[in-house]
Amino acid sequence: MALNRAISGFIALFTLKTPRFFPMKKAIRLLAQLNRFFSDYDKS
Repeated sequence: MALNRAISGFIALFTLKTPRFFPMKKAIRLLAQLNRFFSDYDKS
């Protein structure tokens, strides 16, 4: 769970620093995929 939060925080920082190259919609979609991946990973 901490790893998930760390990656989410990193992506949020990255998105804030480079909004032009990394649109918010794409970032949200990526975060959703990461959250799904990590919840599956935690279950196993």
